[in-house]
Amino acid sequence: MRTRRGKRILECLNSADGSTIWETPLEVNPWGGADRRGGSGAGRMQQYPLRQEVLNQARGQIVAVDLGTGKIRWKKDVAGGVLSPLAISGNVAVFTASDGHVYAWDPATGSEKWNYDAKAPFFAGPAISGGMCMPPIKGDSSCLCNWPTESSTGSST
Repeated sequence: MRTRRGKRILECLNSADGSTIWETPLEVNPWGGADRRGGSGAGRMQQYPLRQEVLNQARGQIVAVDLGTGKIRWKKDVAGGVLSPLAISGNVAVFTASDGHVYAWDPATGSEKWNYDAKAPFFAGPAISGGMCMPPIKGDSSCLCNWPTESSTGSST
């Protein structure tokens, strides 16, 4: 899958010859790329002004599509721009946004599992390892914040 410059689409290409298998129109500008798990793909889209003084105008969207058809399975708006890849493990997709939140959603349904307000915008994504989520935290580099990927609440340590 890829997004093509100049068009608000998610495009699936044939790996053998590069021909287009399907295109799915998007409502918001695509940023980065897509991720794939099983028969679903998830992409992050955003309309994002990169100037600090207009950061509060950022909006984003997470879209899940069927990889065989390109049909949108679900889509959800995000209050901030989503600039980084989603970290997907099992039944959780974790991402950060410029609204200062770390979000964990069910990749099959888009339902929210938990979110955490770090009170500062994110411009990089989280990592998932050993059932824990580690988002990038600005400031004190000795601070390690962990959220269980299967939990309904987030906490910092």
